Amino acid sequence: YKMSHGLNSLMYLCSPAEKKNNKLIIYHHGHHSNMVSFDFGERTIGFFLSKGYHVMSMSMPLTWPNNRKMIIDKENPLSANLDGVQHGADTAAHNSLGKLETSKLCPVKFLIEPVHAALNLLDAEYEFDSYSMLGLSGGGWTTTLCAAMDDRISQSYSVAGSLPIELRNADSLGDYEQRHPVLYSIANYLDLYLLGAFGTNRKCVHVYNLNDSCCFWGREYERYDSIIT
Repeated sequence: YKMSHGLNSLMYLCSPAEKKNNKLIIYHHGHHSNMVSFDFGERTIGFFLSKGYHVMSMSMPLTWPNNRKMIIDKENPLSANLDGVQHGADTAAHNSLGKLETSKLCPVKFLIEPVHAALNLLDAEYEFDSYSMLGLSGGGWTTTLCAAMDDRISQSYSVAGSLPIELRNADSLGDYEQRHPVLYSIANYLDLYLLGAFGTNRKCVHVYNLNDSCCFWGREYERYDSIIT
């Protein structure tokens, strides 16, 4: 799926050897894909295939196997007016999307647009009974946003994907997209969690690892789960 500024999203539609249902899972590996070890979440994908699910897999833009370079318009500022948003120097890093920020463009769109494009394609070309979405880390964040915006995703599972900003410490503030001030002035994280579960037969599940070496470890989730469940 090709987007502006040289960004793309390469997606794989995997079919089970033995079809046991007509359901599809979107698996989002976030920015953990690794070209050296060929880590694309194949263990997770293989698990669901073994259970008879179809799987559409993807990763974040600027992460392998997607294009790892982007085109920055020279006439556009590097969004220096966005307080608290850090920008990576390497265009192969997902934080670098902040360099595309202008008064007319919010680069967060490039993180969620591929998922909705995939759903549109699946709707047009296939007849699956339901769509669920599972994401790891940045993919978990993407899962939360997409489930909140598109009720075609009936069940969503975010693994170490986010916490309400008020519950984060200095070590877990997150990346560019995790704390975009304009985005979360429209809908905060609790709003997004509720929207992901709103509607008939919809469910939003968050998974946290107590001793996660990366993101959102501990029991901070206990401070908000009773508010929205």
